[in-house]
Amino acid sequence: DNGAQRAVLSTLDTDAESLLAKVRASESIVGVNLAETVSRSEKATFGIDDLPKTQAFALSAPAPAKYKVVAYDCGAKLSIFQNLVRVGCELTAVPWDTPAEDVLAMNPDGVFLSNGPGDPDAVSGTYTQVEKLLGKVPVFGICLGHQMMSKAAGAQIEKLKFGHRGGNHPVMNLRTHRVEITAQNHGFGLLFPTLGELIPEESAGETEHRDDLRFWVEKRVAPVVRNEKFGRIQLTHVNLNDGTAEGIAFLDIPAFSVQYHPEASPGPTDAHYLFTAFSRLMDGREDYLDIDIAADRLAGWKFG
Repeated sequence: DNGAQRAVLSTLDTDAESLLAKVRASESIVGVNLAETVSRSEKATFGIDDLPKTQAFALSAPAPAKYKVVAYDCGAKLSIFQNLVRVGCELTAVPWDTPAEDVLAMNPDGVFLSNGPGDPDAVSGTYTQVEKLLGKVPVFGICLGHQMMSKAAGAQIEKLKFGHRGGNHPVMNLRTHRVEITAQNHGFGLLFPTLGELIPEESAGETEHRDDLRFWVEKRVAPVVRNEKFGRIQLTHVNLNDGTAEGIAFLDIPAFSVQYHPEASPGPTDAHYLFTAFSRLMDGREDYLDIDIAADRLAGWKFG
């Protein structure tokens, strides 16, 4: 009835009134920049030599380094960096508030925006820089990175009544009509209608936004809005549990993002194709997201 609540656990204090007072006095995460507390202080590089040798018996050999990528570290999972390396990225990870000018001076083939904790509205040091990067270089964002791209485009972010946690969330790819079982861990989400007005001729004639985005799943349509800053933006992924936005693609500039995590240990691995999609985006392919997810997932493993 009331959505996600703050809670308190204790093995020392067993008084209900005392515990309730403590939890009510605890700080809300709304408005707090947690990304800066977990980001790195200096840049660092990641390449093939940094991949764990213990995984070599099961995983296919990584692709040769082909793409020079700068990654904003807002609390990145190391496994995400490793998966980027596996598709041919040579990474330079930088702090959460690195100026866009410094990133562009590195002449990257692409920019990656990492996951991270907390309220995206409080991470202005990242999304104000992302606004300067979009349209200048291919960009891929995951989780908080997706929210940073959304904020850069002027969208609103909501605190979800129920956060998405765990490895069993079904997501529909509206471009391929394939369902992915995904790993998720976030309490905030993009309000897709705030990106702009629908373009009827690219949204099956529809002119009115729907709060429950499963409307587009039923119509088998990936709707497109006209954004004041970056042109056309397409809704690409929808959460089938609650109808919230899970992914967008900028159609007039090379950029896309997803709210969930494409990798998890030991799984699910349905969304691993998104790392391949980023490499295809940096190659300049318009069909970068249109990938057979089963074939891509199986390609990463050795058998026998």
